[in-house]
Amino acid sequence: ETPRTVARVQLFDRPNTVDQVTGGLLVLSDGTTIRIGALPDDARKGLEICFPPKRVKWLLLAIDAVKSGTTNVGISEMAVFAR
Repeated sequence: ETPRTVARVQLFDRPNTVDQVTGGLLVLSDGTTIRIGALPDDARKGLEICFPPKRVKWLLLAIDAVKSGTTNVGISEMAVFAR
């Protein structure tokens, strides 16, 4: 695994109005943790998370809160950028 520089992540919710992520934790391999709030519902736009550039091998999204009535917990897309 080659480390990559990461400075921005966009998270897109599932493309429906039934399921929605409302909270979680973005964890980077260097030990950085970033608390996230609700993703815009229905995946029409993403939640952008910006942070100082980090050199990491992996990142993980741990979802710990969803909208009432959610039956399928997850996201449709995660986009990772160097800047």
